[in-house]
Amino acid sequence: MVESDGELIAIFLSSNGRIYVLKPDAFKKNWVNVEDLGDKVIYLSNGGSWVEKRRVSCNNNRIYLPLLYDNNKAVIFYDLKTQRYHCNGYDFSSTSFYHIKQIFHSVWIKPT
Repeated sequence: MVESDGELIAIFLSSNGRIYVLKPDAFKKNWVNVEDLGDKVIYLSNGGSWVEKRRVSCNNNRIYLPLLYDNNKAVIFYDLKTQRYHCNGYDFSSTSFYHIKQIFHSVWIKPT
């Protein structure tokens, strides 16, 4: 779970590789699907996660994960719009974890 603009957001990874983003609906007393993060990006790992507002519109609506591609040369992100995994600088697009290495003991470091 991460906090964004005072709201909790839960991120779930299904066994087939799809990522679901949910937030609580106080009136319905249940969780609702978030299909668009707007101008935000989520950095997600076991060691630390946060939501950040992006100034460049082509980089928003993404979830960055501790996943690597091409012998650890590129970081993978999940695009909520395409519902696919991609990485910058490579012609890579996938709905599954094939050819992706997960880093279990990792943490994102936010520059200040």
